[in-house]
Amino acid sequence: ALGIPGELEGSVAAHSVGRIARALPFVTARKAQAPDGVTVVFNITGTSGCVVSVAVEGGRGKELDAVPDSPTVTITTDVETFARLGCGRWDPAEVLSSGKITVSRDTALGNNIVNQMNIMI
Repeated sequence: ALGIPGELEGSVAAHSVGRIARALPFVTARKAQAPDGVTVVFNITGTSGCVVSVAVEGGRGKELDAVPDSPTVTITTDVETFARLGCGRWDPAEVLSSGKITVSRDTALGNNIVNQMNIMI
């Protein structure tokens, strides 16, 4: 309401990022309907950020233990943008056009994933 971002560092921020990150396999496979064989790497930058790799197999997304050598899509953003997209606070189209998020390789699929990142009801 005040336009001031909350805590973007520390254990609370890391917990929040982790909560949203756990939904990325679902977002990729079910919401964005990525086809089997797709791999996506999400690079969330900042001290509370992380790297999450997702693969789609049998119509289901699963988190990978390692980053694939040649992912289908790479999505890079900072903690604030990631959290605001995941919680439905920012419009994905505006974020994509602003440069706050970078999609590389299969940009059409990556943009679709970004458009489906809101996991909050």
